[in-house]
Order: sequence, then structure tokens, then C-alpha cells
Amino acid sequence: MKLNHIIPILLLLAGVLLLPQCSFAQESDANLWTRFALKYDISKNTRLAVEEEFRFFNNASMLEENHTEIGIKSEIVNRLNLGAYYRFIYETDVDRYYSLGHKGWLQIEYLLLDKDLEISVRNRLQATVQNLHSSENGHIPDWYNRYKLSIEYKPKKAVWVPSGDIELWHALNPKGKPMIDKLRATTGLEYRYNSNWRWQIFYAFQKELQVANPGTDHIWGIASTYLIN
Repeated sequence: MKLNHIIPILLLLAGVLLLPQCSFAQESDANLWTRFALKYDISKNTRLAVEEEFRFFNNASMLEENHTEIGIKSEIVNRLNLGAYYRFIYETDVDRYYSLGHKGWLQIEYLLLDKDLEISVRNRLQATVQNLHSSENGHIPDWYNRYKLSIEYKPKKAVWVPSGDIELWHALNPKGKPMIDKLRATTGLEYRYNSNWRWQIFYAFQKELQVANPGTDHIWGIASTYLIN
């Protein structure tokens, strides 16, 4: 393996190992995320996906968010993918107040290594409109760049596929001063039941950065994907 392929692996592993050392948050919570996705290959290089997800917080006792998402991703040249996505969001809080929101993003992903061990980098330009009809500022979008490094080990005909990634949120309009305000590291294990069904369990460590009272979330999740061939 070449040096430029080893460096991303070392950075990812270092980040995951250092996360527990950075966990000084004053607020910590256990979350449960469940999702189901349908994916359809429109062509050899283009895939359409629809997803429904439920996120529970307050030690997984209350629904925090439910969203419906649709997106399309296409390989425009070898190893380079472009995608466009939209998400409708329903959110609640501990006082049972709810809000509606919309999220849309464009992303570009490049495979640094495309063999049994797959390594990719991704940049996502994202805009989110929250608290519609419940806040006078609900129409003002929050803009982010999200940077992600992913590793997946999936030999041909593998049934079990382990993966890991680390992601940073770069806020583009927080009072006019860009900043990195969130970090998430995820590890997961996917079970390929057959050529259509995929099941995954995962754990994610999520932490707010550069805020006075940073929160830490320990997220456990289960995901199911059906591939329409």
C-alpha cells in the first residue's frame, strides 16, 4: 500500500483514539437512531435513494427527530461521485414543542483507494432551514461545509463489512466568522443478508466544539437498506 493511502488511515485511527481524551463536555446523552433506506440503480453509475430515519434522545427515551430524505448520486468520472439531496425534518424537544425544517446539500466524493479496502474523502455543502412557523428567524438558512474521511473493508463476496469514518462540521455563517463546531466519529458493521438486503449496527461519538457548554452524544444505531435491482 502506498504512503498516500496509509496517511488517511492513520489520521482516522488517531482521531478515534483521541476522542475519549477530549470528552470534557458538561452535557452527555445516549441516543438511538433507526433508519430504513430504499436504493435503486437508475443506471450503472447513478443511484437514487429514499430514506426514513427516527432519532431518539434523552437516553433514547424521547423522539428528537424524524426525517424523510431523497437523493441521487452519480459517478461522473472514475472514482469521482457527485450527489444532490433533500431532507424534510420534524423535530421535538424535552418540552414537547415541535418544529419543521428543510435541509438540502450538494456533495462531492472521491475514492482514494478502491480495492478490498476502500478509502474515500467527501465534502458536503449543506443549507438547513429550521423552526419554520415557530421562529421569526426560521427562514434564515445555516450553511455548513462537512468534511468526511471514510474507511470500509469489503472484500468481494464478503458477508460482514466493517467501516469507520470521522467528520467535521465547518459553519460558514456563525455571526460572520467560520468555525469548526462539531465532530462525529462512527464505527459500524454491516451484514449483507443477500444481494438485496443490508443490515448495519453502528456507534457514533459526537461532540460540539468551540462552545461554552459543549455537549457529547453517544449514538447507537441500526440501519436497514434494500437494494432494488
